[in-house]
Amino acid sequence: MAVPTSPENRPVDLTGDACITFTAPFYAEGNPLEPKEACTLPSGDDLDGAGFLLRRPVSLSPLLQGSLTYGQPTVDLLTTFVGSDEWKGELQRRLKDLLAARAGQSLLDTVDVTGMVFPDGYGSIAVTLHLPGGWEPRHRESTLAGLGREGREPLAAELRSMLLPPAQRLLRRCGAGETVAIPYFNLTYAGSTDHPEPGRSRLADGMRTLIYPDSPMPLASHSPWRDEFLFAGYAYNLLATPDPKAAAEKFTLLLLILDVSYIRLARTATAADDVLRNPRHSADTRWLSQLEHRLRSEYQALVTPTFSYDHHALRTRDAVLRAWEAGNLQSRAADLLSTVRQTVDLRLAEDQARRIRRVNLVVAVLTVLSGVATAQAAVSLYDRFFG
Repeated sequence: MAVPTSPENRPVDLTGDACITFTAPFYAEGNPLEPKEACTLPSGDDLDGAGFLLRRPVSLSPLLQGSLTYGQPTVDLLTTFVGSDEWKGELQRRLKDLLAARAGQSLLDTVDVTGMVFPDGYGSIAVTLHLPGGWEPRHRESTLAGLGREGREPLAAELRSMLLPPAQRLLRRCGAGETVAIPYFNLTYAGSTDHPEPGRSRLADGMRTLIYPDSPMPLASHSPWRDEFLFAGYAYNLLATPDPKAAAEKFTLLLLILDVSYIRLARTATAADDVLRNPRHSADTRWLSQLEHRLRSEYQALVTPTFSYDHHALRTRDAVLRAWEAGNLQSRAADLLSTVRQTVDLRLAEDQARRIRRVNLVVAVLTVLSGVATAQAAVSLYDRFFG
């Protein structure tokens, strides 16, 4: 006879409204190692010059607060922004049509757009789709058809094409560059759950199709809270909690910051690798020293949790970085740092040896010249060595 499953042991499932968020970094293409002036904000609230992206304060307090601490850490932001109502309406219409064509109907009710820009010209953006009742049994099939494994790729492609023009205008007006890249999206599925302690249970098998499981075994939560289930994945995340709105907003803020820290180091490491393959740059000790400083700075920005004192945010951050295989990126950066340092030391040693040889040659010549009797002979000997 089958043993009945207690409420605490049953799997975690999503219920209620569906909240689905695309997050992405964006930046101006070009060599990330070339020195650039800090970005400047255009006047007024219209950041992109077309009324699509508006300068608005976005509260980071869910990430900054901590226990038994005084003051708050700072995030070096140039500005935060939101999408204008008119542009969000256009986004909603186009995405709703795409979802309806894919799923036969569209539950999309509202679209939110938030983002941030940093002084060095890197930025990140989040687009959140709200589908009332999207995880309810009568609507789940439609939600999965439009935003599940088969539907999310064309939706992301459409979203990227709509985000690129305003992001490009924004960075151009800030002085960051002309051509903008949005290299990838992270996708987070969020919803309610009626599980009494979702953080201590496993994910329902029906939800596994939305993510990239890291094991065929039952999936446990990456959250330190017992009332929240979080799967932090390489590309797809899943969040289930009795109050998903606040939790999803906090997680989105975290991703907006981590997206920028990660892509900075990844681009810097790739550019550093190219530099070390270039004989012209690898012989320039000043350039190599600057490169070492840049790599070390980006490396520390990724691995050092300076933006938060909140325990939950830090544990969630660690889970995200593990899922993104940031350890491999850190190892690459560390190896490059070692290579750069060895190259600098070698160049300095070669320069020092070259200087010593020159000094020894000059001393030898002066010693010979001191025994020459006539000026004419001295000039002849000098021309022989230095002419």
